[in-house]
Amino acid sequence: DSLDSPLAGQPLLPSFERWLLLLKIMRRLILFGYPSDAKSLQPVAAVNVCVPPMVQTLMSLIALREGRSGSAGSRSQLMAMLERGILKLLKTQCQVMEAHPWSYHASTVLVPVLNLCCEQLLQRRGSSGGSSQSAPQAAADHFNIQCMVFIKGVLECNAYRGRTSAGTSLGGSEQDAPLRQLASAAQATLSGFWTAERLSQLTSALVTNHLVLTARDLEEWSSSPENYYASCDSSGWQEHVNLCAENLYLTMLKANRELLSPVVVHLLQQVSSSCPVGVDPAALPGDRVGGIPSPVLLKDAVYNAVAVGAYELHDYVDWTPWLRSTLLQELAEGRQEFKPVRRRVARLIAQWVARVEHEDRPAVYRGLIEAMTVQDACMQLTAVDALRTLIDDWNFRDEQFVEFVGPTMTVLVRNLSDASELDSQTQTFNLMNLIIERMGDNIRPYVEPILRLLPQLWQDAEGMSLVRIQVLLAMQRLVHVLGMDCPAAFPLVLPHLEYSINVQHPESISLMEDGLGLLLVAARNAPAVAGPGAASTSGQAASSGTTMQWTPESAAAAAAPLLAQVPALATAMASSTEHIQLGMQVLSSLVLLGGQPLLQRYGQEVSSIFLNFLGNVSERGMLLLFPVLDLIVSVAPQAAADVLQPVLHKLLALLLAGQESTLVISNAMVVYARVLLQNPGAFPLVFQQAAAQGFSAPRKEGSAPPPPGLAPPDALLWSFIDLWTDSFDGLASTRYRKTCALGLCSLLLLPSPAVLACIDSMLVAVTGVWNEQEGGADGEVRAEVGAEYSWAAGDEGIIDISVATASEDAEGEAIRRRALAAADPVNTLKLGPTLRGSLHQAAEAHGPPFQAAMSQMDPAIMAQLKVAAGL
Repeated sequence: DSLDSPLAGQPLLPSFERWLLLLKIMRRLILFGYPSDAKSLQPVAAVNVCVPPMVQTLMSLIALREGRSGSAGSRSQLMAMLERGILKLLKTQCQVMEAHPWSYHASTVLVPVLNLCCEQLLQRRGSSGGSSQSAPQAAADHFNIQCMVFIKGVLECNAYRGRTSAGTSLGGSEQDAPLRQLASAAQATLSGFWTAERLSQLTSALVTNHLVLTARDLEEWSSSPENYYASCDSSGWQEHVNLCAENLYLTMLKANRELLSPVVVHLLQQVSSSCPVGVDPAALPGDRVGGIPSPVLLKDAVYNAVAVGAYELHDYVDWTPWLRSTLLQELAEGRQEFKPVRRRVARLIAQWVARVEHEDRPAVYRGLIEAMTVQDACMQLTAVDALRTLIDDWNFRDEQFVEFVGPTMTVLVRNLSDASELDSQTQTFNLMNLIIERMGDNIRPYVEPILRLLPQLWQDAEGMSLVRIQVLLAMQRLVHVLGMDCPAAFPLVLPHLEYSINVQHPESISLMEDGLGLLLVAARNAPAVAGPGAASTSGQAASSGTTMQWTPESAAAAAAPLLAQVPALATAMASSTEHIQLGMQVLSSLVLLGGQPLLQRYGQEVSSIFLNFLGNVSERGMLLLFPVLDLIVSVAPQAAADVLQPVLHKLLALLLAGQESTLVISNAMVVYARVLLQNPGAFPLVFQQAAAQGFSAPRKEGSAPPPPGLAPPDALLWSFIDLWTDSFDGLASTRYRKTCALGLCSLLLLPSPAVLACIDSMLVAVTGVWNEQEGGADGEVRAEVGAEYSWAAGDEGIIDISVATASEDAEGEAIRRRALAAADPVNTLKLGPTLRGSLHQAAEAHGPPFQAAMSQMDPAIMAQLKVAAGL
């Protein structure tokens, strides 16, 4: 009587509170006071002592609760406490069984608790017909969830399945014999409990009872469709009866596929006959829940079961005839009473995507696009997810989807403007980006209309950086699709690009990476003028859909807005080292695009980027700088001499200070080799200006001193050459080794006593590279030496990897790289003849001291030199 009276039960509440506290203490002692017996194989006595009384108490409390729950209005505090105690006891059983499976089985409570849970789930679940869920129904749902969790835990328990804690099968060794015996006993117990009839009944109950939408579900769907869609995410499956039932049903289906698949197919046949396609909802029998006929809700539940078990039911469902005769019609069903089934059909298609035939795909696309136009965010997002699955499928054919691109994009943009949740907007944007990516050149006719829609989406997403990131990613893909016609998109793209990389805007912290990615893609696709003999390039242009013939003047005008971003790039790079790799890629593409005019106009900004990083970043960061410096000198040797003088001075000081690694030193020497090779007059100025500023190379302990009598510039040069040749073998790239060898050949012509003092080590390095690359009997090059002006983005997420990878081969940049490679002396010169010519010119430049230095050379070195130079 105290359970029904709010006042009579008050004296019992303190005792109940103490009982709950004692239960909590006991549970923690059992769980954390003993090692898991699944690993130790040692019985836990506390389980045998404590758990059976817990189960008896659980049974008693459940019996006491039956028939006394009363109405929500008269529900006493003691009744709420009773339901709380029942829930805590069942949760304790779940946790103890998971921690100590063998002791739990030995305590003889496994079967009684399983039977209790199954009986509970076989009872019909209340529909919660009111506008809000009653307290007794909420308590019953929580209890049902714990029953499902317990059954699922038993079915998936590795110990009971005869597997190790890691999930692997037990071997036949004697060490595993005790585990096999325990597992055999547990499996015998469970086999006796899980009869075919019980499994079939429980499966039917899960589908027809616990997967059926309730009035509360329909109310949540109606009041907040986006939140309801998010709540259907299985990541929180232990919080919702439907999701928990899905997981238990799937676990049972996987373990008993041959037995339970026919049960599910039979249910499918039943709901198909009781609620046929096109039936008048008024003619359907049964109650209505939230305005939806009960047969429709039951059909939705069975469809859900077929969707969840798609893999296991693959051989039991005749998919194609079902899709053509029933599902496509239900996907187009617009009557409100059939909305749950329509949404479930979209999910079914997503789960069974591998079975959708090519000839059926256009009809499926049409149905899903129509479903996305429904004024219901939950329906829209379900259709978006299904369409994404179809487009992302291996069997997707872009030519089949061409006619649907325009309507799909229009609907997606409209849905984006209506969506209020960030997850909804992100999911919709993901589909837009996927369509752009998968359609390739077929998206070109729709690029301009899509681009015109993006600024409004950007404006609507003020303060939502994650959505604006999706806008930038979409722009990246669209610009890449346009190829060398991308300047047409610059008026729409550049304002967003400039905003993203402007550090004055607070959002730049979130948008910087994707803004730089957009600048990179735009620079790589900017138009280029193919030189003579570029017939293959012209063919590629025709095949890629480029419509405009670019002249040098028009290409330069088109590139100007991109080159104008260099100051913003320099400011962004100065603010953080986070984007150094992406920034170097962007700068490389801009240098290739702008060439000498870029350095003449923005030389100070370019120089500042390197001055900020040199000596202030890690070894890996330093190694990212040198390929770009090499590229700058290659593209514009004369302009680079002035722009990079401060950079070369600082780098020289860092190298001679002796704090950098051999890897950094050897790769830095490639930059100086490039200066020697393409602008030799600028090289000695570095040492003359450094000496004039009072810089001198520090002496290393144990190192040889420079020859006496050298002027300060020559002393610096001697230290530099000594460091260069000493670290020469730190270079692994065949291209860079040849660059350095050619640079040393050019250095031989410098009329400095420091060169003659180091001539032995210089020639050893040069002849070594000659042996590697040209030392064959036929004198041909042994190692292929190709242009290396780009690098892979790696795994650090510079920009979306599909766009980054594709844009590396963009037509405009490919033309520029080929032109640069064709003019590169590293590709046109052979080392042997170059060495021979340098020796003759060095003899004239140095005079008798050169002959004296050569006469004192080691005979072995001289012999090798004669072979390499063909003397």
